[in-house]
Amino acid sequence: MSGPEAESVSADRVTATRRIAAPAHAIFLLVSDPTRHVDIDGSGMLQAAPDARPLTAVGQTFDMDMDRRPLGDIPNMAEYKVRCTVTQLIPGRLIEWTVRAVGKPPAGHVYGWQIEPLTDGECLVSITATGPTSATNCGRGSAGPSCQPTGWRTRSRTSIASPPSPTSHRAGRSSAEPPDRCS
Repeated sequence: MSGPEAESVSADRVTATRRIAAPAHAIFLLVSDPTRHVDIDGSGMLQAAPDARPLTAVGQTFDMDMDRRPLGDIPNMAEYKVRCTVTQLIPGRLIEWTVRAVGKPPAGHVYGWQIEPLTDGECLVSITATGPTSATNCGRGSAGPSCQPTGWRTRSRTSIASPPSPTSHRAGRSSAEPPDRCS
């Protein structure tokens, strides 16, 4: 990490780090609850985690309903489901999971969040995407300074600490909330 707000990109790993004005525990509660991932997804791909529960241990799994159409990068690919398995979990600090299509072997994709408390009300949050196409999916191969892993979305402190409002859900995003992903 090269500073409080940094991006790092390699052939198969993309990391973005931001200073967030929210307590580390509030961020961890958000990212360890798969049902909230739709609210912070910047890609438009995540649709729902209908049966998911908050993640508390390595080995837990959750399914996520996905839709590839918002990216517009793979013709004829639309809705599908992935199964995620927690591979690392340090309460309040780190969570990571592998992703694979349901019924398929793992393809090498890993997503994770690392949270470093700075004060009682501020922390550094890093999101990392690792896999065969992580860098090329972000900016279609261009890793400029605005490049962010799929999934990075900045929210206000209120929405991080509280349940989503009806208008924060996928269909209710306003034009004041542009998708925070590479284009």
